[in-house]
Amino acid sequence: MLTGGHPNSLGRTKEVVEMVLADPDRFDELFGCYASEDEVVRLRTSNAVKRVEAARHDLLVP
Repeated sequence: MLTGGHPNSLGRTKEVVEMVLADPDRFDELFGCYASEDEVVRLRTSNAVKRVEAARHDLLVP
């Protein structure tokens, strides 16, 4: 979901954040995207993690 499109766009980042907030068990899946070879995916992962942290700090720091 975080691939494709213009590198400066958010793409579907907000949609990913909503999915993680609705199902916190998916946070590990999001965090795993840092291992992607695609730099756009890693950038969008950082943006998504920052947004998730703002809404649910406990998912990053239990």
